[in-house]
Amino acid sequence: YLENGGHGDFALHALPSNIQVSPINSVSVCHLNDDPYLDFLAVGNSFAEETLSGYLDAGIGVYALGNGDGTFQIIPPYQSGFCVMTDAKTIREIKIGNKRKWIVTSNQAPMMMFVENEKNGKKLKTKTSDLLTFSRDKAKRKQ
Repeated sequence: YLENGGHGDFALHALPSNIQVSPINSVSVCHLNDDPYLDFLAVGNSFAEETLSGYLDAGIGVYALGNGDGTFQIIPPYQSGFCVMTDAKTIREIKIGNKRKWIVTSNQAPMMMFVENEKNGKKLKTKTSDLLTFSRDKAKRKQ
């Protein structure tokens, strides 16, 4: 990632190698725990590659806690509750009332929503969208 040091100075920092297994398409910078350091959620993969090279589909989403020194602790899905194994293109944080939620959109997959679960140490829980599923031809409302 690029760190803006101000006055036109930028420093390049490597992300942990275990999250460099597939393309990252979208990042949501946020606070995921109670420390003052910035954290992030990221999604990716790409299912658009040629048949010979195969899909770039090794990503499962990234739940990263900032350590305050430019490094991150990557929390695995079984601890964080955050797992996105689709051709994910965008993640955005929204707030409804006092609850934070993250919406993930993907190609050829239902929209996913992750909600903070305060009862379980800020672990995220998944809700697959029950509103719309998109196909190549049309949008269908689920019943």
